[in-house]
Amino acid sequence: MHTRYGPPDVVRILEVAKPAPGDNELLIKVYARTVNRTDCHYRAAKPFVMRLLSGLVGPKATVLGTEFAEQVAAVGSGVTSFKVGDVAVTDLAAPGGGCGGETPGDAGKMPSGLSLAGSRRR
Repeated sequence: MHTRYGPPDVVRILEVAKPAPGDNELLIKVYARTVNRTDCHYRAAKPFVMRLLSGLVGPKATVLGTEFAEQVAAVGSGVTSFKVGDVAVTDLAAPGGGCGGETPGDAGKMPSGLSLAGSRRR
């Protein structure tokens, strides 16, 4: 997590409270997450235009990472397209995605025959 912009040492590994999904939301359990060059731009707020996406004074989303290996951990009462245990894939372009409150429109089911590692199941 990072609560201010700056060099790599502003990032901390912290435990966060487990969120509860709203009626039309998913709770995603993240098994692995990447931090890549895009996340470094969000962390440093460079180029300055990144602040337009993530907050002018400080980061709105404090969790870095936009690529995940994930599974549905809970579903809201109004969700019918996912069930607990479904392997999910997301394309959450803003940092901090995958931290609870995803809607079914944010995620898709992993195609059959693939695992979280991306290899074909035998």
